[in-house]
Amino acid sequence: NRTRSGTDPKWTTERLWECVEAVDCPSLVVRGSRSDIFSEETLAKMGEVMSDCTTETIKDAGHLVQGDNPVDFIAAAQGLLSRTNG
Repeated sequence: NRTRSGTDPKWTTERLWECVEAVDCPSLVVRGSRSDIFSEETLAKMGEVMSDCTTETIKDAGHLVQGDNPVDFIAAAQGLLSRTNG
């Protein structure tokens, strides 16, 4: 839902954080160590506001973590899956 200016004014930063906080299932949020889009501060805040969230910074990856470092991305995902599936 983009407007001519590129963003939908109904999706304020506060509203987006409310959506993140509403996530109530086990979650994994990953950030590439070289990402210039997803900051360490945002990753930390997501880990704080989500009820059951694991956060990981994946080395040698930019914003496209799964493409830049698939081995470490898969390891992080497997960690969450093994924790949630027993």
